[in-house]
Parts: sequence; structure tokens; C-alpha cells
Amino acid sequence: MSFPISDWQFWIVTPLAALGACWVLRRLLPGPVNPFRRRTGTATTLTINGRPLRKPGKPPPT
Repeated sequence: MSFPISDWQFWIVTPLAALGACWVLRRLLPGPVNPFRRRTGTATTLTINGRPLRKPGKPPPT
């Protein structure tokens, strides 16, 4: 079976299918692999009783 490259419908459906596949892959790939994925949310400091927790590797506050 060969591709019907002489058929006009082939040339209409092929780019639409490629765009659809790109859209699906964009949604499925994780952030570092996908350069187009937008970051959502913002980072915040974790606190207990209003005091920030220390980061690993840093000495405790005095």
C-alpha cells in the first residue's frame, strides 16, 4: 500500500494530524524535556509558627 500523495484530502489531513500529535506530545512530556511548557505556580518559603525552615546543608539559625 502506498501513500495517496496525489489526493488533495491527504494533504489536508496530514498537517492536521501532525499538529494534533504535537499538541498531545506537548501535554505529555515533562517540563525539562519540553521547552514550550509553561511553569505554573510560584515558589514559597515553608514556615512553621512563622519561622522559615532551614535548607538542607545550612546550619540552623542561632
